Amino acid sequence: ALSRATVQAVRAAADGGDYALVGRVVDAAAEYAAAFAERSDSGGLGGLPAEALTGAPDASKDGDAAAVVPRRSAPLALLEPRLFGEALDALRRSRASPSRIKRMWSTYMDVAARGTSACTTPKSPAILTSSPSAFELNAALRALAERGRVRAALELYRGCGVDAVRGDAYTASALFGMLADSIPDPRPDDSTGGARGALGEEEDGGG
Repeated sequence: ALSRATVQAVRAAADGGDYALVGRVVDAAAEYAAAFAERSDSGGLGGLPAEALTGAPDASKDGDAAAVVPRRSAPLALLEPRLFGEALDALRRSRASPSRIKRMWSTYMDVAARGTSACTTPKSPAILTSSPSAFELNAALRALAERGRVRAALELYRGCGVDAVRGDAYTASALFGMLADSIPDPRPDDSTGGARGALGEEEDGGG
């Protein structure tokens, strides 16, 4: 429910051209999910102890139908990875700067570093329902490529090996496409020969 509501808010902000609001909505959702997961991992929810959130069947004292014996539950992950893909695509369609797009990706990787509902890290409970996918990666690459930031896109992709985010056929297509677009057309009257190209991009601006 949290992911669905957040995606709707992100889309509404994007339709209104408010790219700053996209970031604030995602940050708020991530902070809430983290607080919720930590509380469910350590202290229970709404007065209900964490040990009572799930249970295992066992015979009751009277030997009747199986009763539920409370046991400690796994932390509750709330955010779907697709949320971040939607946010990155919303930023792509806005006037957001490359630095803001990279900041959104960095936020996503910080969230992913906590693990998923299937595999949580020892230090903190997971808040993602599943592992990062190619959908989010492709959205980030497209957003940077459309702003002419080929070098930044390539660096982001190379970092995915460390962050264990795997691409797909669309990822390969996007990479080859942006590399092809970055190669300048040779012109006889061009004294520089177009050597700078898209890879020689300037530093990102603010925003």
